[in-house]
Amino acid sequence: MDFVQTVDKTIEKYSMLTVGDTVVIGLSGGADSVALLCSLCAIKEKYKLNLHAAHINHMIRGDEANRDAEYSRSIAEKFGVEFHLLECDIPHLASELGISEEMAGRKVRYEFFGSIGGEKAKIAVAHHKCDSAETTLINMIRGSALNGLKGISPVNGNIIRPLIECERIKIVEFLQSQGIEYMTDSTNSMDIYTRNAVRNKIIPSMAEINPNIISTLFENSRLLGDDEDFINSVCDEYARECIIPSPESVEVDFAKVPYMHIAAKRRLIIKACEILKGNRQGMSSANIEGVLSLPTGGITSFHGIYVCKNYDCFIFSKTPFEDTTFSYNAPIDGTITIGETEKTYRFEIINTEDFTGYEKGNIYLDADKLGKLTLRSRQNGDTFSPLGLGGTKKVKDFLIDLKIPIHIRQTLPILLSDGKIAAILCLRADEAYKVTLNTKRLLKIYEVVL
Repeated sequence: MDFVQTVDKTIEKYSMLTVGDTVVIGLSGGADSVALLCSLCAIKEKYKLNLHAAHINHMIRGDEANRDAEYSRSIAEKFGVEFHLLECDIPHLASELGISEEMAGRKVRYEFFGSIGGEKAKIAVAHHKCDSAETTLINMIRGSALNGLKGISPVNGNIIRPLIECERIKIVEFLQSQGIEYMTDSTNSMDIYTRNAVRNKIIPSMAEINPNIISTLFENSRLLGDDEDFINSVCDEYARECIIPSPESVEVDFAKVPYMHIAAKRRLIIKACEILKGNRQGMSSANIEGVLSLPTGGITSFHGIYVCKNYDCFIFSKTPFEDTTFSYNAPIDGTITIGETEKTYRFEIINTEDFTGYEKGNIYLDADKLGKLTLRSRQNGDTFSPLGLGGTKKVKDFLIDLKIPIHIRQTLPILLSDGKIAAILCLRADEAYKVTLNTKRLLKIYEVVL
């Protein structure tokens, strides 16, 4: 099977093209993109393609970059393909945006390509089998989770990669057999770049053990990709049961799916981060394992994501889980707002003859047993006698027993009477201030929902 047939078979295998497509070819002037241009021109009539070639001068390599631009123009014109050129100072843009030159180049590249052929156009880029194998290896070295070991996808939205099953050596042999020249980027030999170091040093060393290392990495990445897709389909079902999103946080409650496999838990953690931040950029397997290894009450953070664990529930937040400290004088009859938590509480004195019954979620105390009232945040060492439990208990232990999440515990107001704990709003009163048959006046306390 010749080179063009291999490319066409890949296109059919992944349904990359349909008849009448507009295709924008990323043309750098290097061997890979020139081979891509030649291959698509060879099957142009089969698919009735409207082809465009797009080249970006990144203004990094001086005369060499200008040479590549002129060659790209000439080869496009030779094949009768409309040529588009963009000159962009990538180093300057990267500095302005505070990102790497590689990221800035990618941003400009796909924005430029997308502006040429319209919304329905396909963008063809020249990633090949070796690129995919290198990506898998780089991600493995960096500690990526399974998703990062999938290599480069043949199709990603409107981006297609017709050369993805071709090895670099076959690309060069094809161009030589056709007598077609191509440009060489001098920076490809500089091992200061991670990909170049992997390509020029690591993979050749691996090939001494396995001469077919490129194909091995590529095929394994495809299998891993299939496994990842299957696991994710299962986890999508779990997510509907376990994940509770809100604008500033995401909860993942593993208790809702008992005996969940650890592989599924890892993916739900990834999904929670994606929901919270909109992407998974920079997330590593070490981050995931750090979350899973948290003890109850434990807190961790990475890449602007803050996580705390409450039994089988993990809370992911955009803001740190900081201690909330406050102290207010409370009214015996009136309303008070805790500014730090933005919660409002109503204190009402009720005569026993006017009392109509207890309501769930409210606190009731014997008003005549109370002295000066204070509302404050929980402090280390706080103890009280929970109504109905008998004996004393640390407030911390009481809240843990109720499975109150760690990030909520510090926001719960503690009501003091003359410096002694009378109640935790709005959970439990202290035994010393309970309502009895001798009570003449009750203090009813409840949260006001505004």
